[in-house]
Amino acid sequence: DELIHRAMARFMDPARSANHSDPEDTAAVLFAAATDGTDRLRYLAGDDAHMMAAQRSETTDEAWRQAMIENFDIKLSE
Repeated sequence: DELIHRAMARFMDPARSANHSDPEDTAAVLFAAATDGTDRLRYLAGDDAHMMAAQRSETTDEAWRQAMIENFDIKLSE
């Protein structure tokens, strides 16, 4: 429960939402994903998603994992 509360607090922080996608843009991408008739797996909605995908592709799995641990204030048991 504590982990979820800390992560949700990060998601709900108003300072983080400054660069989030507009709901209308997200809805348009979701509609396209549901109706394009392809087997495509991933769709990116908004500049924030494109930025995060670019960051992810430029780093190792280990570095990305560490960044997410720090970003969401995850406390791992030793």
